[in-house]
Amino acid sequence: MELDDREGLLKGMPIEGVPVIPNGGLVTGEIEGIKMYSEGNILNIRVLDSEDMGKMANFVANEVGKTIKVLVGECRHLSLKPGDIIELPISYEGDERGGGYLASGNNLSIRRRRRKGR
Repeated sequence: MELDDREGLLKGMPIEGVPVIPNGGLVTGEIEGIKMYSEGNILNIRVLDSEDMGKMANFVANEVGKTIKVLVGECRHLSLKPGDIIELPISYEGDERGGGYLASGNNLSIRRRRRKGR
């Protein structure tokens, strides 16, 4: 997988270094921006909450209150917009040289939309 270097995510796959341990968190966040690429879309998400998923490490828990970039698959059908509150499982993929957050599976859902003026 190749992704635009300006985003700093997943610059080379398959991973040849020591991969990160299995991890994941169920994230609730507010979309702050969306960029579309042929490989997928990048959502800038302000993390509002991150719940553990089973016994896996939850790296996203350290990002609550911060904005992260998340690579997601095709999501045009959801008509996502900045200000939407979404819920999705996220994992960190990469190795000691770098990596990024990825939406795990197709379980992205809109929790609520912000009203205009808010």
